[in-house]
Amino acid sequence: MSLFSLKEGEIPIGILTPFIREQRKKYVKPYVRGDVLDLGCGKADFYTLCKSKITSYTGIDGDPAVVARMKKVFPHATFSQADFDEDALKLGKTYDTILMVGLVEHLYNQKHVMKEAKKCLKPKGIIVITTPTPLGNDLFHRIGSSIRLFSPAARDDHVVIYNKKRFQILAKDLGFRILRYRTFQFGCNQIVVLQNRS
Repeated sequence: MSLFSLKEGEIPIGILTPFIREQRKKYVKPYVRGDVLDLGCGKADFYTLCKSKITSYTGIDGDPAVVARMKKVFPHATFSQADFDEDALKLGKTYDTILMVGLVEHLYNQKHVMKEAKKCLKPKGIIVITTPTPLGNDLFHRIGSSIRLFSPAARDDHVVIYNKKRFQILAKDLGFRILRYRTFQFGCNQIVVLQNRS
């Protein structure tokens, strides 16, 4: 689809946005297993990608239209809508893996969603988070979105950008240990895997 032939109401994506999404999936995929909770699930890509390693899948998204569509597409999975900045995650079960792929940088109350996620996590369960790095957001994303390599809407929606130190503080405050941290895409994105200490 051309950036210049969008229908009314459609959000333009950047030329490199699909590539970035595929790269994120590549780094997240090895950690997806067991009972999975996908926060900001969108089109439930990980349910399709990792189905053989998933025992159960629950997807939560902020957009009720996305949730309604995913319920029809994947009737054997569970989907619901939530405002991650303020809603409690009352799911009635715990999970081996919680995904927050491209989510936390869009939230005003990251600590709230992290506390809610921890309540849903099994002992020794993991939370997998990807976000842009400060370098990726402040330089490459800003410049790239101005020339439509990346989505301008995504850039404008970024609230807080984490670095490794900030993840270390978050992990200590909430009782996680950092199982894995690395940057990818030439230091522009990062993945952190937090493990529940309890």
